[in-house]
Amino acid sequence: MDELEVDAAGPVWSTAVGTVAAGAHRALRHDVEIHQGCIPHGEGAITLDSRQAPAIPLLSSCSLLALFYFFHAIQFLLILLLCIASAVGITFAAHPLLKLLTTAKPVLRRRLLLCSRWHVQLGDALLAGFSGISVLSWMLTGSMVLNNLLGICLCISFISFVRLPSLKVTTYLLSALFVYDIFWVFFSEGLFGKNVMVEAATKQAENPAVLVLDALHMPSAGLAQNLDLPVKLVFPGSLLDWDPLKPGLMLGLGDMALPGMLIALLYSEDVFKWQQQCGGSLGTAAKLSLKSRDFWIRSYVLLSICGYTLGMFLALGIGTVFQAAQPALLYLVPCTLSPALVRAARRKELKELWEGWENAGAEGNKTVRKEPDV
Repeated sequence: MDELEVDAAGPVWSTAVGTVAAGAHRALRHDVEIHQGCIPHGEGAITLDSRQAPAIPLLSSCSLLALFYFFHAIQFLLILLLCIASAVGITFAAHPLLKLLTTAKPVLRRRLLLCSRWHVQLGDALLAGFSGISVLSWMLTGSMVLNNLLGICLCISFISFVRLPSLKVTTYLLSALFVYDIFWVFFSEGLFGKNVMVEAATKQAENPAVLVLDALHMPSAGLAQNLDLPVKLVFPGSLLDWDPLKPGLMLGLGDMALPGMLIALLYSEDVFKWQQQCGGSLGTAAKLSLKSRDFWIRSYVLLSICGYTLGMFLALGIGTVFQAAQPALLYLVPCTLSPALVRAARRKELKELWEGWENAGAEGNKTVRKEPDV
């Protein structure tokens, strides 16, 4: 391996692992906020069932083909949707940090009057302003750092809002996505003349701000002419000798969000079991589990995060050796899913995890599971 390329792979690896872990933790906190009544139940997570999950590879394939054939026609619609989703994603992902700051700085709880009926806390207003400024700055500058910030927050939000109910549905979904990723990376060129996955991932959109300024005959020289959309994370080819004109490393959000759905499920199951052992509310159990060595040694979530770490290392290493795009799910799915299946089988807990604790409880095998109240 080239030394510079190995150096460049480090940030990709650490960012991916950190994002997946943060997404699983944020998903659990979101469940708790719903249970405690902090947010309406209508704003809760969407849980995919065994009929909906197989649609994800199909919809993903349609999206790839749309980007491949019609990107120029839909690029501005994509930018609009991504700007809205990114602003919401930043606000959602950073909300726990805001709660910590609000505790330390009570002034952030001061209410601002928007109109006769609507009030907003100062902290929420500042966070919304930060989200909007971040999105606008990305659109004007095309900054790699801001692109990655938006992408990470989108990924954390997806893991939190789109949930899987059981290991059975998760296994079906990830197995289908395993085949999907291999096909579009390795075999699409033979059918479509080009590598559809690579072509879709590397497309850049025209900057609408530049087009508006040009139409008004105003200077736009300082703005980014083209934008990498935050559907992927972009990293320099080398940290030691970075040339922005040279192609760097890319990581699709799906390579974090999809395994992250499994890790979020396992984390929720681990905390639920811990609550059964320790008693009390699930939220209290979740807080105590963070400091418990026994919890982490026996947990499924830590095992799968370690597996994800190994899978990402393999994907980056093999990609560097062969200097070719790799279907990351080829490595991530086995490394993340297999450890959980093996441990569950050895503990004789595979049936409960496979069907989900709710179904197991309905059959009298387990207590019926409630939504986590972390």
